[in-house]
Amino acid sequence: MTPSEVKYIFLEYESLNNAFLSSVGSVRELVYRKRVEEYAEGEFEKALNASVVIVCKTGNMEVISALFRVTYATSNSASESPSWALGSAYFCKPEIVSKVFLSLPEIKKLSLYKSLSFGFENVVYNKKDKNIGELREKLQSLEVNAK
Repeated sequence: MTPSEVKYIFLEYESLNNAFLSSVGSVRELVYRKRVEEYAEGEFEKALNASVVIVCKTGNMEVISALFRVTYATSNSASESPSWALGSAYFCKPEIVSKVFLSLPEIKKLSLYKSLSFGFENVVYNKKDKNIGELREKLQSLEVNAK
């Protein structure tokens, strides 16, 4: 999957999620819920996985930005997959993910820091890597910028 395809799928998922949120309380709510859930479990999940591969191989900042954007825009979802993708991207490209994080609007940072931190801790759970402590410290330093 290309970076453009990933970004398109993220935008499509945001659009479906917005349609679902707009339908809450209406007769169309169940229809939109089913659509967004099916997309989330299919195309969106594939795009999340592809985004991690792209970021880890190339450090593509546009894909990281899109991943932060879709994570924030769909924070009503119970899915942990976007957080895991952020955590995975941070694990392999911490400097680039940090740079994009620091460029985010202040209003979004706290929520996204929580997602990023949650994802990172899940990704490194039971991993034996000498860099985890240092990565965790760098990640925690971002929290100051999220308050």
